[in-house]
Amino acid sequence: MATRVNEIQKDKWVTNESILGRARFIAQGTDANDVEQTLGRIYRAEDWCREWSVTGKMHEELAIEAEKSGRTISAGEAYVMAALAYHWGKMRWQLVLKDEAQYQQAHQNSIETFWKGLQYLDSTAERVEIPYEGITIPAHLRKPRGASRAPVVLLLPGSDSVKEEFYLWSEVFLNRGMATLAPDGPGQGETRNKMSVRYDYEGAGSAMIDFLEQRSDVNPSAIGVTGVSMGGYYAPRVAAFEHRVKAAVSISGAFKTQMSAEQAGEWIQFTHWAKTPAEAANTANRRTLEGVIGNMKCPYLVINGKLDAQTAYTNTEELALEAKAAGVDVSYILYEEGTHVCFNIPYKYRPLVGDWMGERLLGNKVNA
Repeated sequence: MATRVNEIQKDKWVTNESILGRARFIAQGTDANDVEQTLGRIYRAEDWCREWSVTGKMHEELAIEAEKSGRTISAGEAYVMAALAYHWGKMRWQLVLKDEAQYQQAHQNSIETFWKGLQYLDSTAERVEIPYEGITIPAHLRKPRGASRAPVVLLLPGSDSVKEEFYLWSEVFLNRGMATLAPDGPGQGETRNKMSVRYDYEGAGSAMIDFLEQRSDVNPSAIGVTGVSMGGYYAPRVAAFEHRVKAAVSISGAFKTQMSAEQAGEWIQFTHWAKTPAEAANTANRRTLEGVIGNMKCPYLVINGKLDAQTAYTNTEELALEAKAAGVDVSYILYEEGTHVCFNIPYKYRPLVGDWMGERLLGNKVNA
């Protein structure tokens, strides 16, 4: 009975975010016990960032203890866990416009702890700065151990994801012999403070590929691009304008955005640098692949879950239908039981994407 009473006492935003986020938190690497214990302490939006930061601080302290004992692997793992907890606390936070200072502190904590952890866990990891329209886009470049001039997969975040969320996602490709570049593009992560969300992400994508072409340690003639959620819109957009891309994947991407002012909450205003919900919605609604997606020249894989409560599967389905009608080599997979980004079944879509991408960039069956 106590549990049911506690659930009733939680405000609507907390309840909704808990439902939407639970599978994602676990799939991206947060321990299920941490998820339940942290969410159990949260009743109001005011609690959200603070309590996730408490969890983040706990893991950060474990990392520091491990460092002092010279246990670098344990330290690295704990730092990554800390970074994820800090990230969940500030991600899509309802009060970001009212308490940006708390958001920025959690965000900085996430950036710093993730980078500390990544350095311990991956000796190939490199933080890079990519020039773009007068600013630089920060990104993490990781390479498969023992490989020279490996193909590269761009891991494009969505409207609330960031490069610090992609440790396990990157491993999918690294384990199959591909390097990864995980950026904070326009309006995302660190870049949000320098530039708002852009519908025309292809410019940033071209800058990333230009950067990779200057490297001697990766193969810029074998570049793939994947995107999750809004990144699933960005990925085909980059591929449609940038024919140096050899393969593209959308996971829960949208063919076009159709948002009302009522649907544009604080987070959308924050990332779009909008003064009002109406302005945020108008800016968001510039995102469309109509008349664009047919320009793709590379193979294209589209994935979604039929139970997606954030990007209707029919909106994602339009990506495949429009691409197919334009003659694009497209494959479409709909998981009947899948939720947003299929976070509830990562063991199904992640190996599939890794193998599909590897077969197109490496030129043969992965681990055949």
